[in-house]
Amino acid sequence: MTTLKKDFDLRKNWYSNRSSCVFPLDLKKGSEFCLSFFNYWKQKNNIDDLKMNLRFYNERGQLKKIFSDYIISDHNEFFFREIVGNNFKGIVDVEFISTKNLRYSFPGITGFYISPKKDVSGVHAAGRILSSNELLSNKNEYIEETNFSLKYKRNQITPFFSLYNSHIPKKNNLVTVKILDDKKNIISKTKINFLKKSYENKIFYLKDFFTDKSLAKAKICIVKVKNNELFTRMVCGNYHVKNHHYEVTHSYPVQKTDGDYISKSYLKKNVKHVSYLPFVKPKELNLKLRVFPTNLKSNLNASLFIFNKSLKIFENKGLFKIKPHKNFFEFDLKNKDEEFGFFGIKQNNVPSRITTNFIYGNGNKNGYDTDIALGFKSIEYPNKFTHCGSFLSSKNTETVILIRKIHYFKNKKNSDGYLNFYGKNFKKKIKISLNKDDYKIVYFSKFHKNTNSDLTGFSWMLNCNNAEGIEVFWNTFNKNFVSGCHSF
Repeated sequence: MTTLKKDFDLRKNWYSNRSSCVFPLDLKKGSEFCLSFFNYWKQKNNIDDLKMNLRFYNERGQLKKIFSDYIISDHNEFFFREIVGNNFKGIVDVEFISTKNLRYSFPGITGFYISPKKDVSGVHAAGRILSSNELLSNKNEYIEETNFSLKYKRNQITPFFSLYNSHIPKKNNLVTVKILDDKKNIISKTKINFLKKSYENKIFYLKDFFTDKSLAKAKICIVKVKNNELFTRMVCGNYHVKNHHYEVTHSYPVQKTDGDYISKSYLKKNVKHVSYLPFVKPKELNLKLRVFPTNLKSNLNASLFIFNKSLKIFENKGLFKIKPHKNFFEFDLKNKDEEFGFFGIKQNNVPSRITTNFIYGNGNKNGYDTDIALGFKSIEYPNKFTHCGSFLSSKNTETVILIRKIHYFKNKKNSDGYLNFYGKNFKKKIKISLNKDDYKIVYFSKFHKNTNSDLTGFSWMLNCNNAEGIEVFWNTFNKNFVSGCHSF
């Protein structure tokens, strides 16, 4: 049985000199895709012989382009129309290779989907084709991918998900797709038997499989797929048809590991919370916290704490009953004063993983939001001293780095560190100090006046001591879109 704690224990002994992921592509009508990343391999682990390969396959699985001729810098960005042209539908298989131990087989990189009108939505590396030295799953093993928000308007917006085959051709490759209402009742389901050729791939739009009436009621989509040879996390979300805009996130599996609960040993006097759901929200954005009923069985008593900026303390705003296996839970933060807070839990039978989507929005005319997939943070998560990410910026956008620190234990320590920004011919170092329970909202425009009307990339890295409870999100927005993700 695999649990969260066992997963982190196993990572200590991981060895891999290859890291990879797959992004679906649909370039047309002047749309663009940008791959951007920070060279954390060098900055964190002194790996200086890293090589990257991009392999582009069309929907039929035909290899159309290989790109590998460049030198990796601190900050990196690649606009794909320069590589594969203005019209390309398929996948890119992104591969990093080194003679040294990269440890994690996923790269900390972000793919940005840019509409013809220059609206942006980003998602970090999701699924991948397993390396040759990794054990294949049981050939009859299936996994159910889910946990992405559904929007539907006839001829305007449709939910989508993307799948691809490995290098191994199939006689059958059956995929079952179900849509459910907010009570977990199945509205409709269909079976697809595509993707049999090597590297064959496709973006599937729910409008092609379900009726308008069914999609209007749907709140959950579950895609059941074989996961041998693949790590099946999907790039998915909502496609805005007329604007040719992909509002992207990644899926997360239905939780089925019955024993994956936080150990009772943490229920001690010096522990404040065994799990919490944190948030930081700038005044320009709204935020919805959405928990899909796809988690392990539990009846949770979660106390809501909101940070009082003037008193610099958390105030208890009441108790909330959450059943993350049974009921949708959604909390809407619209008050501009509610910048920082969390739902805290201390009890028995708390799942180690409780997936949650962070939906930042600003009421823009297009209805574009983020759908950042993360979740409650268990006390079993190890402290993380380094955080990094990338974003796209222009003179018409603002980017905010959202930093928070919340302690699990009653003995608290302040944290000090530096936030570094990197771009083409640009570096900036900012001192960050966090009190015992604290947050910072860093506006990129205060440190860099971007005069470029074109979208350009930037990366950032935060290093702090006394790292308990530190985590970072980021958002880029203007009057037309909101894009964002969590840190690596």
